[in-house]
Amino acid sequence: YWALELKRPSKVKSEGPAADRVAAPPSQIATWHPPEANVVAGEKGEVDLIWYHGPEGMKAMTERLQPKLGKDTNISKWHIGVAFVGDEGIIVSDYGKIVLSPGSKYKDYQRPKPSIPKSVGHYKEWIDACKGKGNSLCNFDYSGALIEHNLLGNLAHRAEVGKEFDWDAENLKITNDQEANELLSKKYRKGWELS
Repeated sequence: YWALELKRPSKVKSEGPAADRVAAPPSQIATWHPPEANVVAGEKGEVDLIWYHGPEGMKAMTERLQPKLGKDTNISKWHIGVAFVGDEGIIVSDYGKIVLSPGSKYKDYQRPKPSIPKSVGHYKEWIDACKGKGNSLCNFDYSGALIEHNLLGNLAHRAEVGKEFDWDAENLKITNDQEANELLSKKYRKGWELS
């Protein structure tokens, strides 16, 4: 989300088992379509961000990604990570390793220097920000939009599994399903209302 400079999505869809009124689904494939992304240094383009969750979601991820990775890595052995799928290859990464595929094409590739600052840790960032020593890397300008993004995946699942919803981020409204808008908030107890 951060590296690609993604913005609030314009579309969201969730696939998986029937929705539960209270709990998150045991498996899910959520797809968000942001209006644009920073796909190559300074160049904007379109992307879809896909989240695979739970046994069935992870199975679908393996089925979709492994053919693109060939024998460069066995994606079913990864328990966490991110994949960047492009027209000329794929990068998979977790907190300890990075694999570029096809490996034969990228064997001499030199990684660019990191362009995102390294965190001193969530707690230290928070304490430093409280003391007036700058902002945390996950400040509300960034994290608020990210949380909105993530919660829309859950909303899409609860509203109607498999349906693509159009999101008007400026007005915080789903434009193609009035009933889904009912899930955006709740009735607050007297004295706890939001204005």
